[in-house]
Formats: sequence, structure tokens, C-alpha cells
Amino acid sequence: SHIYYDIPLTMDERDKTEAAVRVFFKWQHERRITKERERRQLLSRCVIAGGSMHSLALRPDGSVACWGGNLCSQAPPEGIPGDFVAVAGGISHALALRRDG
Repeated sequence: SHIYYDIPLTMDERDKTEAAVRVFFKWQHERRITKERERRQLLSRCVIAGGSMHSLALRPDGSVACWGGNLCSQAPPEGIPGDFVAVAGGISHALALRRDG
């Protein structure tokens, strides 16, 4: 969403430029704060585990995303549907704990 600020037309060009710069920097500051809050929120829910040659990530919906080596079927590329709360990876295995234990 964009926020538009009214800049009166009676100002001379220098004042208009200074006003535009102030508005821009205020908008940039607000945008950076919002982006940082979003980043921290994502990181607080981020669960990633790694094995020898594969990795797992717990998605927000509880399913597991997998990538990397899959020689022993430990990391299916299509992921694993379910309601998981934790993941772990080993040399040639992967573990995921369901919400119901």
C-alpha cells in the first residue's frame, strides 16, 4: 500500500524538494520497520534441519519440505504432508515429530 502526502503547490521548488525528501525518508523508515518485523516473525517460526547430504524445513502448515540427496528415500523432493512440530536429519535418515506424538 502506498501513502500519499499532499505537498502544497504554493511552495517554491526548493521547499518542494525538501518536503519530498522528508516524505520519502519517512516512508522508507516505515517500510524498513515493517520488513524487519516480518523477517523476525518468519525467523521465529523457522525450523530447519540438515543431514549429511539433505535438508528439511518445517512449513507453517505443518508439512515438511525436503531437498538434497535422497539415496535412502530420506528427503523426498515432493515433501511430506502432515501436522509436524519438529524435524531432524542424520547421515542417511530424517525424522519428523507429529503434533500428536
